[in-house]
Amino acid sequence: MIGTKKLALAVLLVACSPAPSSSSRPFEFIVPSAIETMDPRDAVDAYSHRATRLLHAGLTRLDPETVEPKPDVAKSWHWEISRTLRVELDTTRFFHEAKRAVRGADICASVAAFRESRQRHVVEVVESCDAEEAAAVLHLRSPHPSLVAGLELPVLREDQANSPPRPDGSLDGLGAFRVVHASRTEVELAPANASKNERAASHVVIRPVQDETARAMRLLADRADIVQNGFALKLADEVAKDAHVHVQTHAAANLTYVVLNNASPRFGEVAHRRAFAAAIPRESMAHAFFGDRALVATSLLPPGHWAHRPTSCAAFTYPSEPVNAEPRGAPLR
Repeated sequence: MIGTKKLALAVLLVACSPAPSSSSRPFEFIVPSAIETMDPRDAVDAYSHRATRLLHAGLTRLDPETVEPKPDVAKSWHWEISRTLRVELDTTRFFHEAKRAVRGADICASVAAFRESRQRHVVEVVESCDAEEAAAVLHLRSPHPSLVAGLELPVLREDQANSPPRPDGSLDGLGAFRVVHASRTEVELAPANASKNERAASHVVIRPVQDETARAMRLLADRADIVQNGFALKLADEVAKDAHVHVQTHAAANLTYVVLNNASPRFGEVAHRRAFAAAIPRESMAHAFFGDRALVATSLLPPGHWAHRPTSCAAFTYPSEPVNAEPRGAPLR
């Protein structure tokens, strides 16, 4: 793998009209492609993944800035030994339909269900799960320090965890919203009483609009409220000139990179891979493709990531522009 990695910026365009009231239209979120499913067990595309997290909550949630796991349905956790994780549950979290608090049995059933899903890689290290009323104990086959981050997988109700696929979003959840209706052309969500202490403020519509110009026109006409990463940067700058539109940017964990076939005669030698890496004009590419809204990365993890270590053996640097020189830092093998 070659290090043409960049830290891109998430670009958020927000219409500046007042938030919709209960008597007006719902808050509308525009996305570039259809929501394929509202069943978290089958959600593998980016927009389905994000949409299902509005209905369902995991034991942990990932901090939007550092991607560090934070408590969500889990009140706390600790490693009893290197292969045993005890999770204490927040029993103020209630399933929407069942109107009962989350239990340890729900956690164990969810782990078993995801082990048979397309996201099995997250929980396949879990050998067994012991359920208590307000806790679950996960026993691992081998030490897995990053497991807690993976436990943002949605918690499902015990009696529904192994049910047939429900792309309409009818699985009971612990998130901030419940589904009103869901299709490939529109998903409408309503606030749900998933917690004794919190409630979402408004109905939300997630509307797929594939054409970039149509997304811009809908935003400018006050028919939509927010578009995330829905425009090329040049068009985003043009749309932002409208007085009713506000642009927000923040650091993201996106990486742009090249993967080489090490079995190929051309790239089988380390020296060839180094030469290829050194020949890539990273600074020029950041300017051309991202309008200087990117950083040239020095490791697989961006600087704001909780596990980033600038002095790690995985960190490396290359010349800013092509030169006939060896890269500095750890060799790419």
